[in-house]
Amino acid sequence: MKNFTQVVLLSLLAGLLHGCHLIKVPKLAKQGNVTKSDYLHEAPFDYSKGLILVDVVINGNTYNFVFDTGAELSVIGAHIADAVDHQVVASAKVKATQNKSESKVEFIRIPSITLAAVDFENTGAIIADLAHMNESFGCRPIDGIIGNNLMRKAAWQIDYAAEKLRVSDSAAKFSVSDQASALAMDAGRIRNVFFDVTIDSVSARFAFDTGSTGNILADSSFFAKLKAKNPALEYISTTGHTSTDLNGKQKGRTINARVKRIDVEGLVIPDQVILLSGRSTYLMGNEIYEHFTLTIDWENDTLFMDPVRTFEADTMRGFEVNIVPNFATRLFEISRSQDQHPLADPIGMEAKILKINATDVAHFTLEELCTYWEQEGENIRNASTLDVEVLDEGVTKQVRLTNKVLLPK
Repeated sequence: MKNFTQVVLLSLLAGLLHGCHLIKVPKLAKQGNVTKSDYLHEAPFDYSKGLILVDVVINGNTYNFVFDTGAELSVIGAHIADAVDHQVVASAKVKATQNKSESKVEFIRIPSITLAAVDFENTGAIIADLAHMNESFGCRPIDGIIGNNLMRKAAWQIDYAAEKLRVSDSAAKFSVSDQASALAMDAGRIRNVFFDVTIDSVSARFAFDTGSTGNILADSSFFAKLKAKNPALEYISTTGHTSTDLNGKQKGRTINARVKRIDVEGLVIPDQVILLSGRSTYLMGNEIYEHFTLTIDWENDTLFMDPVRTFEADTMRGFEVNIVPNFATRLFEISRSQDQHPLADPIGMEAKILKINATDVAHFTLEELCTYWEQEGENIRNASTLDVEVLDEGVTKQVRLTNKVLLPK
């Protein structure tokens, strides 16, 4: 079951490098090597907010990175760049995929990155401001992103159930059962990996993206094709914060649709709720992969998806508005509103959240906010009702939110 509060996609690098120094990106992506041979190591990861967070050591310091197969280059957060040895190769301005705002990134080469006791030398990366990401990850800030340019220098196994990341010089050293589906990656030497996916008779190529927190993300044209194939398609729409990338929060309208069948090159997943937005992005993310142990065999160009739990028929429920913590401001905010499940007396997206169930949430320190959300976040998401006090355009209002089944209708 999905909660309305959980469906915002955190797509870290989708489309970021499109049209940006297309000569420098391939050169950097191909560079790098591993300093040892004949190895097999394992390290824990934290599967948090639908992302794989791993410890990375650079210059003797340990940092928190996202393990993101959908990132063409690794990323170093601007806030740690001064502490990381690197050589600047080039700089460029990049545009957000939706609101066209610009930000500057520097293309760099890093002498050494250690992950799971393996040293990766001369890795290409970019320096970028990750402050927008840490509005959602303030209790454990994200320091960077491990991209597929580094991953290609080794074989990997992602064990979601055990929250273990295994790395080796050969995928043959990993255990893979006879039940695993073997998907040809057609990866080439650089860029992202795409799979042919058919959803209710509509086909497209979707990126293999562990930097995406949802299951399937497609665009409005894909939704139009789904609707044309099935006029009775069940869906709902929301307005507000749609996703977060390196350029900040992207806003607009998103659609959640309940589809009957997702076919990933012969691997069939029934009855799921997928996300569709205005941006031209096609991603397949962790809500699918977490049902498997993934083995990434770059040498033989194969992804093995070894099932560990079955898919349940997906449903979706949520409140009239989505209330989330912003760890940068230490306040709660309204991120989205339901178009088909509106409040009788609407409140503005900029309304200030004063209280949740009589708890003052407007004066937290960061530590207090982290503790509160760790203890109460799941209860708030799953509550049947929430009593919220808000300040909306100078007027204090008492609002009762009702958690309702949205899909299936």
